[in-house]
Amino acid sequence: MKTNVNLWWGTSWFSCVTITMKKLFTLFLVVGLALSAQNAFADHPGGPSDNGVQPIYVDGNPTCADLMGDDIEGLLEYRINEVGSGTFPTGDGTSVYIDVRPDKTFDWVASGMIVHSIFVKGGPAGNLYEYSELTNSDGGLHSPVNHKNGNYYGLSHISFCYVPGAPDIEITKTCTESQVLSDGEGGLLYEYDYRLEVTNTGTLTLYDIKATDITAENNSGNMGDHEHSIAMLDPSDPPVIINGTFTTAVNGPENHAKVEAATEQDGTPVVNDTASFQCPDQLVEAELTITKNCNVVVVNNNGAYGLKVNFGGEVCNESIVDIANVVVEDYTDADNPVFIENLGTLGAGACVPYNGSYVPTPGDGFEATDGFSLDGFYDVVKVTGEDADGVVVLPDSDDATCTLCPQCVDMEMCPTPASAIDLE
Repeated sequence: MKTNVNLWWGTSWFSCVTITMKKLFTLFLVVGLALSAQNAFADHPGGPSDNGVQPIYVDGNPTCADLMGDDIEGLLEYRINEVGSGTFPTGDGTSVYIDVRPDKTFDWVASGMIVHSIFVKGGPAGNLYEYSELTNSDGGLHSPVNHKNGNYYGLSHISFCYVPGAPDIEITKTCTESQVLSDGEGGLLYEYDYRLEVTNTGTLTLYDIKATDITAENNSGNMGDHEHSIAMLDPSDPPVIINGTFTTAVNGPENHAKVEAATEQDGTPVVNDTASFQCPDQLVEAELTITKNCNVVVVNNNGAYGLKVNFGGEVCNESIVDIANVVVEDYTDADNPVFIENLGTLGAGACVPYNGSYVPTPGDGFEATDGFSLDGFYDVVKVTGEDADGVVVLPDSDDATCTLCPQCVDMEMCPTPASAIDLE
């Protein structure tokens, strides 16, 4: 029986010891995990912002001067103590907008300022977000991670470290008509002159400026011909003027241009602008010219002698467009043509001959000083045509004429010149 008692006690002692050791091991494990978790979250800034900026954990409550030093001229600090969503004016014409999220992160947008860094205070320390490139907005910023629960600390205050001002650029453009050309295949090309004006309208020096006439570029056979580079442009510099020329198959196109610039050499473009201008429609003028020569001869018509007029010449299309319904008419008075010929359509640059003859009707006679009579005759030739819009095309000079006065004894006895005939 004793043996059984001893054995029971022994077994009981062993069981109690075993249970105690398990509890201690579990306790040590829980405490160890807790300490590990605290160590894992201690001094941890958390993940990057939406723009990929990784925050730096900073102890205490530093100012922008403490964080950035005196390397940035004119650096200011705007501190938001009562953190909440809204727009916060700084008092110097700039402002920041903050949108606080339920998870204690926030988004921001700055206006009229260059943000160099943002310090987000929460708990015993804060996160420093430094922006090496020009940035006017970001999202997902937060305070450090609370080592007790793995969440972000509440937002105590937010300090914007900034310089007032911002980069900006402006482009304006104009487009003026130049000339209309033939494309050599029966079509037309419209040539235009353009003018770009690039101005630094911000407060920072701009670099690597590229101004492009988009319409000219799209109509160019060699891309890049109408992309113009400006190495640097200060805010105090006068506008840069750029002139160019392009051709297009469109009459009166809307002309578009763009410009972009960086705030550092070989940097990423951070500002841009666009402009448009309605180019004027170019008038395509159809132009006809006509020449004429006359040969007045004496003919025997069944024993009766009289005059006969042989005439001829050339009608030319001096324009780059076709002219339809080209008609030549020869008049000996203002109302009754003695000759009409329809030459049809004259192609651009084409010339067509014409010729004819008629027996003139005597006009008013007059007595020569030696007693014989001499009759005068009038002769005018004119040409008309129609352009693509159906507008009547007339020669750009006076109608071709010739004098019907063979071997005049005295020039004062010759007929009245053809200009005396009104064909309007």
